[in-house]
Amino acid sequence: MRKGKTMRSLRHLLIVVLLCTPTLAEEPVHFESSVLKGLVEQQLGVTNPTPTDMLLLEELRGLDGDNVVNHVPSLVGLEYAKNLRVLSLNNSQVASVLPLKNLAKLEMLELRNALISDVSPLSGLPSLARLDLSGNPIAEFTAANLPKLTYLSLRGTQIKQISRLSGLTTLTELWLTSTAIADLTPLRGLSKSLCPGR
Repeated sequence: MRKGKTMRSLRHLLIVVLLCTPTLAEEPVHFESSVLKGLVEQQLGVTNPTPTDMLLLEELRGLDGDNVVNHVPSLVGLEYAKNLRVLSLNNSQVASVLPLKNLAKLEMLELRNALISDVSPLSGLPSLARLDLSGNPIAEFTAANLPKLTYLSLRGTQIKQISRLSGLTTLTELWLTSTAIADLTPLRGLSKSLCPGR
């Protein structure tokens, strides 16, 4: 009898403590770019998204077209979008892809005509199949261990040699037009179906 009474008292005490403890509201995600924040809010239908809200973001596209500029200077905030599969923000001022480095579900990344020079944070993304970085000031392709990458466009970049591309054995389409690449021999060991869009 005594044990039952003690258990009921403990349950009542726990209920009182839970009811009297203020709930900890989740802080909103910090975005360095108000434009990126606006795109995310529009996609999610939520203002001031929290890390939990960001888990619902699977696709994010900016305005697209040759004359459209997406005034997005930073991707900070997207590191919380753990379920993001598609990101397309062409014609932006994005200079760093570091916030994307742990987005394991990212399948398609299009950041054409931006300011990206270092792609090494993309190394090891297990789901990335399509990567378009055309028109960026990339001098060397340093991303490695991209086991599902089938499409890569480095058109109009500053890349001069492609020896690091030889490790991308799943590539079937590669675009290198408007670059200073003269030697294509590193591509010899890649897929026979590789279409070197030169």
